[in-house]
Amino acid sequence: MTVLLERSSDGSPATGLVASDVLADLKKAGSSSFVSKALVDPAQASAQIGSGGNGTVTVSVDTAGEGGNSWTVEVEVPTGTQGLVANLLGQDIVVELAVNAGVPDPVQNTATLVAAAISLLGGVTAQASGTGADSLSGAEGPTTFTGGDDGNFREIASGTYAIALDATETDTEGSLDVRVSGALIRTTLITAWVATSAPDNPIATNPPPMSSVFGFIYASDGDPVQGAAVSARILSQPTVLHPQEEGMALTTELVTTKTDATGFFNLPLVAGAQVDVFISAAGYRRTVTVPTTPTNLFDIP
Repeated sequence: MTVLLERSSDGSPATGLVASDVLADLKKAGSSSFVSKALVDPAQASAQIGSGGNGTVTVSVDTAGEGGNSWTVEVEVPTGTQGLVANLLGQDIVVELAVNAGVPDPVQNTATLVAAAISLLGGVTAQASGTGADSLSGAEGPTTFTGGDDGNFREIASGTYAIALDATETDTEGSLDVRVSGALIRTTLITAWVATSAPDNPIATNPPPMSSVFGFIYASDGDPVQGAAVSARILSQPTVLHPQEEGMALTTELVTTKTDATGFFNLPLVAGAQVDVFISAAGYRRTVTVPTTPTNLFDIP
């Protein structure tokens, strides 16, 4: 359920509250007293690579929730000679260390530089420990992210919060009183109705309008770049479109494609959505609104 919370001092929307600022109590139909409900903030999933006080890189998924626990991060040591590269393949982060004839280059592989390369991918943020001067030197992982939690208390708009109720709290038909209070807010009482059955789910008859962004990626010597990842993610939540008479919401799941042998890519997206597009191989990242017709990404104003 959602609730608008107001500051006790002036009645303005109480923005920026966390679970510890709020007390929630529930009273089911037929009960004579309220029962306390524990509130939990959403938490970001994270994982670490490297080691030591100045050489550990902590990577966190930007969007808090249990979905972040399906991400992984891996460090590879390529053969040959190349610079430091971080790629995002779906929800798998792959860091290829800078190497000279297959030997990791400590100057190019410091925790600070690795964290910066990962943060360019979009959807994740990386932070080096201490000075970040120590280097990563070997293969690691893949390591699965942990700690992501959906929580049951989340701000969804200015001063408006979602409180998730579990099955044991909605197992009694009839009125359900929810009282929300705290030192910083005015006490609010909400009365909901719990039903034992729900109407049949409607069937969506109008799929979202699709479009795409496309383009070519070339190396500085003019050769096409094959296998470069091109990714996009909905910029913010909630994103709701109304293409016909039916509204629909979009998730923040990452969409990724790769360039072919000619350097060409085509990334299908929902028309009208605002997305964050990033191409790590080219150091490219920007926010665009997906045009209604397929359009060259680099020609979008």
